[in-house]
Amino acid sequence: MYRELRAWSFIEDVVDRLVAKMGRKMHRYATAIDVVQQKLADTFNSLVKDIRPNPLAAKGNIALILRRNREVLDVQKTIVKYRKEVIDRIQRDIGKQHEVFPNIVGSYVFMFHHHFDVLEYRVISVRLSDTLRLADHLLGLQDPSLGVQRQGLKMLEYAHKESMACIEYCQEALDNEIVSTSPRIDTEIRLHQIQFGLVAKAIRSKLSQSGVPQESELSSSDDDAIEAKLNTVSEICEHYPDSHKSFMASATEFGQLLKRESVVTDNLRIPGVNADEAREVEKVWSQYEVGHLKVCTRSHPFSATTFAQGCPECGKKVMTEKEVYQHTSAHLFEDRFLEAMRKIGKE
Repeated sequence: MYRELRAWSFIEDVVDRLVAKMGRKMHRYATAIDVVQQKLADTFNSLVKDIRPNPLAAKGNIALILRRNREVLDVQKTIVKYRKEVIDRIQRDIGKQHEVFPNIVGSYVFMFHHHFDVLEYRVISVRLSDTLRLADHLLGLQDPSLGVQRQGLKMLEYAHKESMACIEYCQEALDNEIVSTSPRIDTEIRLHQIQFGLVAKAIRSKLSQSGVPQESELSSSDDDAIEAKLNTVSEICEHYPDSHKSFMASATEFGQLLKRESVVTDNLRIPGVNADEAREVEKVWSQYEVGHLKVCTRSHPFSATTFAQGCPECGKKVMTEKEVYQHTSAHLFEDRFLEAMRKIGKE
């Protein structure tokens, strides 16, 4: 018995330290995305000045574009590599140990794989936004040979394929029922999926205007699908008003863009997902204090000292105004019914 307790204490300490390590890495990569996003914004004007709209400069222009993408692609590759080689391995090994020693190794539901999914969607979003901005600039340049214009169209075609693939990529994550145990992760993935849908829609419309044949025409079903996803996001946000304010703001902004298709098509500016509250939580993960491991009812491990308000994955769900009204109305009806029955009993 003593050996089992000692082994359990040792395993718990190991899990605690691994959670701390993964939490700090998550914040570090989230910060790296912010840095590369700012760098892309700061260097955009100097880049476009170096692009020369003439046929002799084609190779040089392509080299500039590829060099610009290199750093953001490196960040994405690093995130994917860490998720695959470290996070997935840790989660898999602890899961196997629990199967062999269920009385010693606890059952944990780690959300870090999905946190890193979100990080990957963020960095893809940054890269796609920059690609669209640059492509739109190239299409507007005066090049008699049409070289830079063709390059801009190629960039849009590639971005369209990638955004369509990302819609499916997000859906694969959402199909995992574990994702729904973390409303914050679930909502951000849904918003990125909507954003990728808007990007694909805008690019298709732009390519069509530029005379590039499309495999499928834009239809109202595209809008209906995006609108349905927006309604789902809004419903989740209403249940988590404190932690989902920025997500609700993004949902509202995306909904407005959906109704103003011409604006989106003209400048290809699709806003990113506002994740202010999520970024604040990621910052707290970087301050994780070991020695206070706690597991919530959904088996999420976290530091009870660092997250004194409770599990950072579960959040605090509240009833919506509609649900409060329905609940109150039901009680009022029951009270009136009981009162009526009492009167009948007295007669």
